[in-house]
Amino acid sequence: MSSVMQAGNPRISAPRGHARRFTSGLISLDQVPAHRWQTLADNAVDPNGFFDPSFLIPVIRHMASPGACKVLQSHGADGALTGLIPFRTASNALRMPIPAAIGLFPYVTLGTPLLDSGDIEQTAASLLDGAAGQGIAAIGMPMVAIDGPAAKAIQTVLSERGLKAQFINVHERAALKVPEDAEAYLRAGLGSKKLKELRRQTNRLEDLGPSAWTIARTEPEILAALGRFLTLEANGWKGARGSSLAQDQADRAFVTEAARNLAARRAIEIVELRSNGDPIASGIVIRSGRSALYFKTAYNEAFSRYSPGVQLTVFLTRYLSEQGEIDYVDSTAAPGHPMIDHVWRERRRIGDMLIPTKKGMLPLLSIAAIKGRSVLRRHAKTAYLKFFDRGFGTLRRRKKRS
Repeated sequence: MSSVMQAGNPRISAPRGHARRFTSGLISLDQVPAHRWQTLADNAVDPNGFFDPSFLIPVIRHMASPGACKVLQSHGADGALTGLIPFRTASNALRMPIPAAIGLFPYVTLGTPLLDSGDIEQTAASLLDGAAGQGIAAIGMPMVAIDGPAAKAIQTVLSERGLKAQFINVHERAALKVPEDAEAYLRAGLGSKKLKELRRQTNRLEDLGPSAWTIARTEPEILAALGRFLTLEANGWKGARGSSLAQDQADRAFVTEAARNLAARRAIEIVELRSNGDPIASGIVIRSGRSALYFKTAYNEAFSRYSPGVQLTVFLTRYLSEQGEIDYVDSTAAPGHPMIDHVWRERRRIGDMLIPTKKGMLPLLSIAAIKGRSVLRRHAKTAYLKFFDRGFGTLRRRKKRS
């Protein structure tokens, strides 16, 4: 795997009937120019806020050694960054001595690579050429949007080369195509009776004292709201399980830095439902272009009778519809989520995408080894949790030993 760990000379991808030429290469993640990375993230054909440098760099800085994280990148003739696939070697991510790149990072529950909205198929071809040239036989990208343009472009290039990607742990999770008429959308999904019950619960909440919705947008507002979110989460079931963000120093440092970075670009919002001035429900939304990720939620379990989680999601639906700046929201929730599946009716197909970079037995054997790893579960719901937890645990253990 030494060839995977070393940055090599740029490769010029073979022409595919296009005048524009692309070069590709491999470097350490912390060597990617931040401004070029940000430009690519802002213009990606398939937006992914988790691969925005404002988010992923803090993940790497606090959850793993930056030197262990690499990037496959593609550049156009003008030098602009046109494609980016962050990864760790299989030996680092899965403790498997195979020539594979694995895009597994903690708190990243969408692994769709960043491809510029220009010639995405040429960019995909360039990235695959760069990987093969560096001795990477296979690429494993967890939790990719299967029906998105990025995954489709990669599949088109593979098909032209007589290759085929494999998808495992395929499942659907809730998403929201932001409606023009939020009330009609909610009424069609929840029904008039449920909406009436939610209004009744809101009125009962007012009996306890003044309640209000607040939305943090500026950096000072975001950092203050984040502090309240961390306290709220730590006081709930995640705190009891020992998995809240506030309970681990690295987690807290990561999310604080990421929130600060995103707030500087107005790419994050924290929505709160407050009762008597105290938050009883809070949700973190990360924006990327006209798409968003519903990153984290927390609520005060003492107020469960008022359905704070449902109230939060219903309010967010109305807010995004009225604002008109976001078209699509990925819930990032586990499949079959008991709450959000009933509020947001659209579904996003997610799966772990296993990509051979060239023909031959080595890519096939590498993919077979990844598929056989216990971290990749057969059932989608288990995979969603176990895949993430295992990768997170591996990173945390290594960080503590260093």
